[in-house]
Order: sequence, then C-alpha cells, then structure tokens
Amino acid sequence: MAFDVTEVARLFPAFLSDTEKDRITQGLSQFGESVATTPKLYNDFFATGVSDYLLQGDLLPSIRLPVWQSGPAIFTKGYTNALLIANTCDVDVVGNPRNVPKEVGFVPLVPLADFTAALTRKFQTQALKPATIKTKLQNIEKELRGQLLTNVFYLPASPGGLPECVALLDRPFWFPSSELVAVGPELLKNRLATLSQWGYYLFILKLSYHLCRLPEERDRNSEQA
Repeated sequence: MAFDVTEVARLFPAFLSDTEKDRITQGLSQFGESVATTPKLYNDFFATGVSDYLLQGDLLPSIRLPVWQSGPAIFTKGYTNALLIANTCDVDVVGNPRNVPKEVGFVPLVPLADFTAALTRKFQTQALKPATIKTKLQNIEKELRGQLLTNVFYLPASPGGLPECVALLDRPFWFPSSELVAVGPELLKNRLATLSQWGYYLFILKLSYHLCRLPEERDRNSEQA
C-alpha cells in the first residue's frame, strides 16, 4: 500500500492547525512508494485526550459478533475486541437520528501475537520446516508493520497497555444501533484507545484502499469472451 501524500493533504479539513497537518503529513509520508519497505515509526498514533462520544476508528472491548464454525458450517455467537469502522456521525444514533436507520459496523481486533500464532499453526499443517515457517512469519510481520497487506490494518501497542494488534478489514460485522444506545456508555467507559489525527487518516486510507481500487483497471463495458 503506497500513495501520494500530496493528494491526501487536499482532504485535510480547515479546522486542523498547521502543526496538526504537518504531523499527519509526516506520519503518512512513511508509506510513499519510495519508502515502502523501510521500518515505520508510529509515535503519537493514539490520541491523548478522551472524547465523550464514540469515534470512527475507536478500539472497543468485547463486541458481539457471529463466529463461523467450519465443521458444522454454521455461525455461533462470540465476542471480540473490535475496531469501529462506521463513521462518527452514524454512530451517534441518539444525537443524529436517521429516517433510514443505519447499523454500526466493526472489524475484529486481534493481538498480533495471536494472529501470527494462527499463521504458525496453518503453516505447520503444510509440513513446512521450522526454519521456513520462521522466515515466513518474519516477512509477514514486516509487511504488517509496513501496512503492505491491504486487508489487515496494523496498530502499534497503545499507551494504555494494549499490545500490538491487527484489525481484520476483510471480516466486517454489524451491531444493532438500537442496542448501541444501551451499551454505548459502557463502551465509552472501557474504550481501549482512540486514534490520533494521523492514525485516523492512515486508517481511513487503509480502509478505502482495501475496499476500493481506483482505477480498478478493468473495462466493465468491454465484451466478454
């Protein structure tokens, strides 16, 4: 995932100070094409202040979700820490009522150690040599921290004690907005972390890049063989 930061800068809202704009630009510039493989710095990735409402990109604890059970081929109920992908306005179901209700979207948030442990088990079933598995995992972790995998958003350890995590962008699920009214205060109280301005912009870019590829490089109007 690489992009032109000068294009991103056009999206900055007017209320941001020059200092904030510079910090966002500095953070995002690490992901340009020319530096795609260099180690990334995630200083100030999380906000230091606390808002009194939920924000897009918030890291939240124990959200209910459907869990796929491959054996019986059914979904069961489970819980996961999650990253809120619905936009901030839509999450405000009380202060911003809609004629057409909108539900609240999340993606699972998994500790990096658990994510790589699952990959290790997968590689072991392929009868790979331990040295090969180790090399594969090292390369994957480097790609994750560099935001090079389009379907996974890497988050560094937070000051509040949350370890390195990955948000699985290709496994979205929804939560009833009507129930969010009841559980919202508890989620706010136990919120794991909030993204800073530059962390938020990186998240939005990563989510957009995962969902939308423009140009798609496919001619939808051409005749198919």
